[in-house]
Amino acid sequence: MEDFKQISPHFHKETFCKWAYDVLVNLEKAWSFKDFDILRRYETSDLYEIHEHQLYNMKKRDIQNIMNNFELLDSQIISYTQENDLDKIEMKIQLSLIDYFISLKDSKKILGSQSQSRIVEYQITFVKEQDVPFQQLIYSDLKECPYCGAPIDIYNHDYCEYCKQELKAEDTGFLVDK
Repeated sequence: MEDFKQISPHFHKETFCKWAYDVLVNLEKAWSFKDFDILRRYETSDLYEIHEHQLYNMKKRDIQNIMNNFELLDSQIISYTQENDLDKIEMKIQLSLIDYFISLKDSKKILGSQSQSRIVEYQITFVKEQDVPFQQLIYSDLKECPYCGAPIDIYNHDYCEYCKQELKAEDTGFLVDK
């Protein structure tokens, strides 16, 4: 990771891990609600095409995959490399979540559990073109809510406990590749 700090002095491992968790949860929610705009925002075009195809197939079969109650169990940066003019960060993110499929015809559960959490480990690769500057994440020094000024704990909550506003990091230039 020290190599990455030479390219961008703004890189903070813990902050990037928090941002990566936010991205993963946003992608899972977008998957559940078939929100193609969110998927397109965070994914490379190759990955987006795969997911778009899968979601259209689910739509044709009147199936919805619902995921909620996300809890971060572990988040680690495994490696950083530079290949083919890309910065690549490989991560392992472990979540506990509710994950099930329902039929949109009759709302019956097809697979999974609506009440029992399961543990899922994701291997994710984030990529960024090397000529795109890394944007510093707002988490690194955010101590007060930008909406109401209340003290916040950004590492334990992604919302302000006082005004309930969602707190998100800025775009880093990274996209999920796989």
